[in-house]
Amino acid sequence: MQIRAHLPAWAQAPTQKFLDRTPIEGTKSEPLTEDIFWESFRQGAGAAELASKDEVPREDNALGKPGVVSRNGLNIYYEGDSSNSRGEFEAVLTSKYRGAEYVTYVHAEGSEFSVLRMTNEDGDVEFKGTQVHRTAQGPDGFFIAGQFSV
Repeated sequence: MQIRAHLPAWAQAPTQKFLDRTPIEGTKSEPLTEDIFWESFRQGAGAAELASKDEVPREDNALGKPGVVSRNGLNIYYEGDSSNSRGEFEAVLTSKYRGAEYVTYVHAEGSEFSVLRMTNEDGDVEFKGTQVHRTAQGPDGFFIAGQFSV
C-alpha cells in the first residue's frame, strides 16, 4: 500500500520506526492497558467511519477522488475496506489548526491493528502509538508515547 506516501515528510521516519518496533528517541513504551486499548480502538474505528464517507455528497469535499475524503480541514487517504473486519485497511489522516499539524496513521489487518497519532507544533512532535493483536486471552500489545524534535 502506498498510503504512507501521504504522511508529511517529518512524520514518515517515526511512523516507519513505530511499525518496525524500532526505538524512537524521546519516547517510552509500556504494556497495553484496557483504557488505552479502548481509546486506540475508538480512534481506529473513527478513521474507518470517516473513510466510509468517501464519495458521499455533502460528506466528502473530494468527490471524484476515490480513496480520499476531505471535510472540515481534515484529509483522509485510505486503501482497503473499512467494513471488512478480516480485510486490510490503511489510512492517513492529516489536518492543520492554528499552526500545528496533526497526523493519525491507522493500519488494520486480520487480528492486528495499529494507531499512531502525532502532533507537530513548531518542530516539537508529541507522539502516541498503540499496536494491538488479538490473542486467545484477549487483546495484547503495547503503547508508546513521548516527544521529540524534528
